[in-house]
Amino acid sequence: MTNGLHLKPIDPLRAEVLALAQSTAQCVGMTLVLIGAMARDIWMEHLHGIETGRATRDVDLTVVVDSWEAFAQLKKALIDTGRFSATEHAVQRLRSDVGIPIDIVPCGGVESASRSIAWPPDNEMVMNGAGLREACRIAVPLDLAQNLVFPVVPISGLAALKILAWGDRRDRRDAHDLQLLARSYLDAGNRDRLYDEHADLIDDDFDYALAGAELLGRDIRDDMGQDVSERSRHILTTELGSSTTGSLVDEMARPSGMDDAWELTAVLLRALTAGLGPA
Repeated sequence: MTNGLHLKPIDPLRAEVLALAQSTAQCVGMTLVLIGAMARDIWMEHLHGIETGRATRDVDLTVVVDSWEAFAQLKKALIDTGRFSATEHAVQRLRSDVGIPIDIVPCGGVESASRSIAWPPDNEMVMNGAGLREACRIAVPLDLAQNLVFPVVPISGLAALKILAWGDRRDRRDAHDLQLLARSYLDAGNRDRLYDEHADLIDDDFDYALAGAELLGRDIRDDMGQDVSERSRHILTTELGSSTTGSLVDEMARPSGMDDAWELTAVLLRALTAGLGPA
């Protein structure tokens, strides 16, 4: 189901891996959801022809589980197919027999009260689980290939996860992706919504990219809920107050090489923050 949108089919090997992973998950009563770079590419490139500039064959997935025991059951079921194997140094990663790695991060019943995820058995590997459960809730089933309908987190969820990930690990890839998603949001299927549902963003000082960024902030707020919105707002507000090398604004602006890139990026982030609503 692509809601009338034409989606360019994904690479057959990744389609094969996704189909097997999903059918196996469903056999143990779970549903895998696509997040990460592949989800980004599906919305931007495959659906809207927007180049992302960063190719990847990795497959990032999340799944709502009741417990670590349930997640272990899922991993065992995948390995028992004979098509996936565990990796030594990354507990969330399985490698398929066609060479494509899949990362599966659980959420829901494995999160702490602060929404962190501490991986057993020693709890030394800790991830931020905020936003994953919400992303699963708003995932959109898309026809990715023949006989493959797969839930994909929409751009609003991806952008929120990028903001939260930046607050957790400060990876420049998250900054670059957030720049792309915010600056291209209207061109990624939201232009008509601007005029039909958010005409208040069109004023005498109208700027196409800034209106899209603010609309993205509004969609994060509406789609992902109060907790994620407040966490995202806090991170963005903190970063906008920093002019140091390596800040979110700095990393988002860096690829452009333009003299005024920092100022333009800061304005873009302020629009996104405004869309999240008041503190």
